[in-house]
Amino acid sequence: MVGIKVVFLVLSVLCFIFSTPLFTQSWMDAVVFAGGGGFLGELEVGARFPEPYSCLSYQGNARFALFLKSDGCEGKVDDWFVVPKRDAKPKYPNGYYEFQFNSELFIVEPAEFSKVRIYKE
Repeated sequence: MVGIKVVFLVLSVLCFIFSTPLFTQSWMDAVVFAGGGGFLGELEVGARFPEPYSCLSYQGNARFALFLKSDGCEGKVDDWFVVPKRDAKPKYPNGYYEFQFNSELFIVEPAEFSKVRIYKE
């Protein structure tokens, strides 16, 4: 009987740990850094990406898409990107966005209060 209680307690603790945002963040960092990229930062609506990608700005997201604006990238002015929400894949949790810009792959994680976390793979 004690063995069953111990197993239940261990499973409960593991479920709690794996459901926390801290674990998800660490998992995402490990996946991205394994590919040679990294965490670029957290952006609010209207904020520009960090250098050297500052010509891109985050304009918000909807239920099924992420909206980015390109201002002065590659000589172009005011181009809009609509990035559809990706389907769940084994490499990333469901709900993440992925897009390519200048032949570099970016992963966008929805965060709280309309913010997003940007990773470069």
